[in-house]
Amino acid sequence: MTSVFISYRHDDGGHVAGRLKDRLARAFGDENVFLDTESLDVGDDFRRVICQTIESCDAVVAVVGPRFHPERLAQADDIVRMELQTALELGKLVVPVLLDDTPMPAPAALPAVLKDFAYRHAAPLRAGRDFATDIDRLINDLRRSSSSDDRVEAEATPALRAAGRWSAVSAGWPTELDRIGNSGLERRFTRYRHGRQVVALATSPDGNLLASGSGDGLIGLWSLRDGSPVAPIETGSGWSLDLAFSPDGGTLGAVDGRTSTVRLWDTTDGGLVRRLGGGDWAALSLAFAPDGMRVLTGGSDGSVRMWDIDTARQVDDLGGHRGPVCEVAFSPDGRLVASASEDRTVVLRSVLADQRARRTVLRHDDPVWALAFSPDGSLVATGAEDGRLRIWRSRNGRRLRVLGGHSGRVTSVAFSGGGRLLARASSDGTVRLWDPQAGSLITSLINHNDGVNAVVFASLGGQPVLACAGGRPDGRGDNLIRIWYLGRPFSG
Repeated sequence: MTSVFISYRHDDGGHVAGRLKDRLARAFGDENVFLDTESLDVGDDFRRVICQTIESCDAVVAVVGPRFHPERLAQADDIVRMELQTALELGKLVVPVLLDDTPMPAPAALPAVLKDFAYRHAAPLRAGRDFATDIDRLINDLRRSSSSDDRVEAEATPALRAAGRWSAVSAGWPTELDRIGNSGLERRFTRYRHGRQVVALATSPDGNLLASGSGDGLIGLWSLRDGSPVAPIETGSGWSLDLAFSPDGGTLGAVDGRTSTVRLWDTTDGGLVRRLGGGDWAALSLAFAPDGMRVLTGGSDGSVRMWDIDTARQVDDLGGHRGPVCEVAFSPDGRLVASASEDRTVVLRSVLADQRARRTVLRHDDPVWALAFSPDGSLVATGAEDGRLRIWRSRNGRRLRVLGGHSGRVTSVAFSGGGRLLARASSDGTVRLWDPQAGSLITSLINHNDGVNAVVFASLGGQPVLACAGGRPDGRGDNLIRIWYLGRPFSG
């Protein structure tokens, strides 16, 4: 059965929206037709409710009347903009309904993220004697589009269900999305689900595997090439707080939330290879050195430690922070390490013997939760509690840009393999893609129902793949991993 969300301005199409809703409800059932006023309860965060409702619908009918005022869509907090942007980014069927010969907004009159709306084929809706004829035509068009979508889903779902090989993590369903805004960035979108919220993601160096860490005692492994699940690693524990693949892809490191140690797992057979750490401190984050022989850890006690994989012994103490170390990273050439802490700093340190005194502190106004080096090592991106993304020059600590836009804290940042994209995830349920050189926003992916805890890029056939995941601590969220197969405009 087709489900429909009606988008309209209260001072424009409000007088028609009620009639439209009544006729659509008669055709598709009252429970399958949604108005924004009926979807919201007092105290609801309307951004999240709108996103959730539109995600559950097959189509969005956008009422465009003489007071549609496309110039108001330039405001990021305009509710009609939020509705249309969400629908376009989710790849929903979006049908402009033109009241009484109102013309479609010109592409030049719309913000970049909504320019695709101008090219959607519109349906007329005349409020007079032709109302019944126009609405019947609209209903028939919606039915035809829905039946086509149902056939595609019916073909895809059994194959994905058959691919599922365990119960705690089950395959989701693929949905084709056409493009991001007017950028020409084509993508495919796939979802997978964990039993608890997902807090960590990692991709193998060859781009074939995605690993996901949650609190359900499993490390999920997924094929990025065909979307199929691979047998998970059973940790025999609870949370896997951080994940990282070794440079050769043969080992997966995981921070074990129960034992507070780092465990190294064989990605071929899922066997335990090494344990690192233990004692009076708890590991929170890890990173492999580019040579594959060492592991860097960040601790709850503010420590930054280096470990030899072969001996499982600590070989260096790189100095500490005054608060827990939330993330650590090696520069691509292995010469620098970076650590982000709740003490409101990121510290860059040289690991070269003759430059051990080199130490650069990147100061923030709030706790820092995320960091990443650019692929060439020239830039460091950091994300903090204040919702801002900062980009720094790694060689001298010079701050180049401060990028805002999130209402929640930044939880994760990642560069694409070619360095042309920078992804930032937030506890507000959004992921934003930036051009790190220009400092310009490319698009916002706002289809998460809960906070986003992790983002990571991979490369398949020279084209970037973005995975993002989250959920709620109480386990009642969607706990989904969303994988975006990004298209050719941003390859390389």
